[in-house]
Amino acid sequence: MNPTPLKTSILKLAIPLIEQNDEICDATKKMYYLQASKFGTKFFDAMTCNHMIKKLNEEFDSPSSKLAGIHILLLVSKDTRPRLYKKLREYQQKLIIHKDELIKEKNVDKLNDLPSFEYLEEKLNEFDENGKSLCYVLNYLLMYHGFRNKEFEKMKLVENKKEFYKIMINKSKTHNSIYINTKNGTVSLFIEIYKTAKHYGNKLIEINNPTFVKNMKKIRIGVDNYLFRKQDGSSCSCSYVSDRVAVYSIDNLREGNIFKIAVKNLIDKKDFTQLEKLSSDRGSSLTTIMKTYNIQRINKCPEYDFFLNKSEDKESHIEPVAEPKSIKLENNDIDELPH
Repeated sequence: MNPTPLKTSILKLAIPLIEQNDEICDATKKMYYLQASKFGTKFFDAMTCNHMIKKLNEEFDSPSSKLAGIHILLLVSKDTRPRLYKKLREYQQKLIIHKDELIKEKNVDKLNDLPSFEYLEEKLNEFDENGKSLCYVLNYLLMYHGFRNKEFEKMKLVENKKEFYKIMINKSKTHNSIYINTKNGTVSLFIEIYKTAKHYGNKLIEINNPTFVKNMKKIRIGVDNYLFRKQDGSSCSCSYVSDRVAVYSIDNLREGNIFKIAVKNLIDKKDFTQLEKLSSDRGSSLTTIMKTYNIQRINKCPEYDFFLNKSEDKESHIEPVAEPKSIKLENNDIDELPH
């Protein structure tokens, strides 16, 4: 008689669910396998909720890692053990609240340590003056359009307008596209692959800033080539691209901190129209931005609470709960996990 599907470890239950998800890269899948293995070899159906929470607190140190760990537990229990799933959801909410309080505490340091947006603009101009075009382009997109690392992973140059429009209509579903229109001095970016694409759909971003267009041309990507590519022309891994973006970012601040500085700048200016555009370009909600990326959120502020309650968020501000065949958590630079 064959054992029931639950008479196995959490890792073995999680593997097929992780493998079925095409939206995450191999490096992220390996990270999930490691997290699942931390719950040991005890059969899943013999594990109580208290035992799982005990293992969670023993094996996972930080609030972010505990949330990642409980994400795995939710993944394997949703359709198999509904009562357990409900208890784990309740514990997840406690972790979220605890993490949120820590975010507020860390915001005090961020306010003191992070540079101003004006400083970022000065460094951006230096990249232009010193001919560092790739650094200029990457940081411009981080600062003014809220790009994450993932947007850069499979970014490919398209030859002409006709080809670009063809991709927009038919959708490549394999890469993000760049088209440089030399006649009207515009760079068009059609973004299909990014962290929250499932919620917000494809993004079309058009930039006519002369300095950006000039630096984009100077990179000389080559038609049908990736921005980051291997010697054989294939795209680089997500971990490699994330590392490169970190190195090329101003003062190695990384995309998360640069986005926080940009958000603070717009809040200080009370330019909520531009903040909403930044939110749209990133593929995120104002709720997520005001909760997770507003470093001035130390205590409750009525002026910002309006945006927190403006609309129901489409994405959880920490980790979305995984459906059985869908994992939303995305590496260490996930939008909902602050840096």
